[in-house]
Amino acid sequence: MKRQLIFFITGLLLIAAVGIAGCTSQPGPSTIPQESPSVTQQQEAPVTPAPISKPASTPEDTFEAYTKAFNRGDVDAAFLLLSSEYQYQKSKVQVSQNIDGYLAAGMKFEDYRINNIDISEDQATAQIEITHLSRGRQYTMEQTISFIRENGAWKLTEFTSPRP
Repeated sequence: MKRQLIFFITGLLLIAAVGIAGCTSQPGPSTIPQESPSVTQQQEAPVTPAPISKPASTPEDTFEAYTKAFNRGDVDAAFLLLSSEYQYQKSKVQVSQNIDGYLAAGMKFEDYRINNIDISEDQATAQIEITHLSRGRQYTMEQTISFIRENGAWKLTEFTSPRP
């Protein structure tokens, strides 16, 4: 019986040893700790540059871009279409207040037609018939608008807003 007890204990020790050995086996591919890739090792997705808007090639292009920016309430875009002299005279905050005020009053450009445009080198003057909405009603007026070409782009020399 003593012999059986020794075999029993030895067997338990062998089973325990095998079990422990199985738990501490050599690390396989799934148990190897991996380092996070460094910034230089990470593959970055290609960055698509933001489209660069080309300068307005005509005064008509400038006026169209301005009316769209105005109607969207896009002060940044509208401000960029104003001449540097006008930007010097009126801050972006003032332009924003002006645009926001008109839009809050329900005034937007609805349509326009350029009746006459006179271009002389880097300056232009246009007679524009503007139709705008004001509180659900349409108004049409004719306005003279001046432009100047700065660094190849046509800019408005005055802040033009629809008026009832």
